[in-house]
This record gives sequence, C-alpha cells and structure tokens, in this order.
Amino acid sequence: MAPDRVFGRTEKDYRRMEDILTPNGYHKIPENHGTVKNLNKDWKIMDIKSSTQKVLRSTLPFKMAPQRVITYSKTLGKHRNVSVTVQNT
Repeated sequence: MAPDRVFGRTEKDYRRMEDILTPNGYHKIPENHGTVKNLNKDWKIMDIKSSTQKVLRSTLPFKMAPQRVITYSKTLGKHRNVSVTVQNT
C-alpha cells in the first residue's frame, strides 16, 4: 500500500540521520516523501466544548416523566426462584 511505502521510506531516512537538533529537522524528511501540514500554521485546533455550550441547552424546556426499570431473574436447579423487581429512576 502507498501509505506503508511512504512510512517505510521516512523511517529509513530517520535512521540514517545521526542527530536531529531542531523541530524543523523532523519536518524536512517527511516533506521529501509527501505533504506536511504544521499545527497552528496550516490548521488550528478548535475548542469544541466551549462552542457547544453556546448552542446546546443544559436544561430541557420540558419535564420528563420518571422512568421505571423492571428486572426479571430466574434461577434453575434444585431451588427454582423467579424474582421481579421494579425501580424508579
């Protein structure tokens, strides 16, 4: 596959280098094999949490009815038991 070939070539180039002293040294090798996009130059990380708080409401404009959970369990064997429990949430 093409991505695997590119990764293998960049890995070989990194092994051949004796020392990498600057962050730009890490960017030069992949630039020989493909397109490199740098963080805060070519693209930015956005804060999704603060953006969604402006759009989404924390409280619902309507009341929800309480829910009930019904649990049914059955045990087999010498002492057969059947139990049903109801919980309000």
